[in-house]
Amino acid sequence: MSLLPGEMIPQSVPLGKVNADGSVTISTNYWLLLYNIALNSIGTAGAITDASLEELFANQLILAAPAPVAQPVQTLTVTASPFTYTAPFDGAVSVIGPMESASSAATPSIVITRQGTAVNTGLLNGTFPLRRADEITVTYVNSVAPTMTFLPA
Repeated sequence: MSLLPGEMIPQSVPLGKVNADGSVTISTNYWLLLYNIALNSIGTAGAITDASLEELFANQLILAAPAPVAQPVQTLTVTASPFTYTAPFDGAVSVIGPMESASSAATPSIVITRQGTAVNTGLLNGTFPLRRADEITVTYVNSVAPTMTFLPA
């Protein structure tokens, strides 16, 4: 007879509950899942002890979760004005550089568009937070394009 739950545990099932004294009680289904994982990876030679867990960590059989690695910064190639960039995921875009010329009658701008709604930032330089699929449109009026960099979250 298997001690595994008869079906996949739905995501909506809580892992456990916090008791009044601050301790945590794991739910039966998750306890059974963890028990069977331990049983199949450690074996039935004996109970799981602190010493056996320390041995697993020492031999790197159980690895601690590594720190997440940030995505690399992306330098954007700014083309003709107006230039629009769509964020592939959450992050920020830095816009630095000459945006206006005293001899130009055109108006420079930085506009962020989210779900079809455009908002003029009123700024000509800066770092602008973006969510995935947000667009930032930079309108510059001189022949030198600004420098733009995407910094993933």
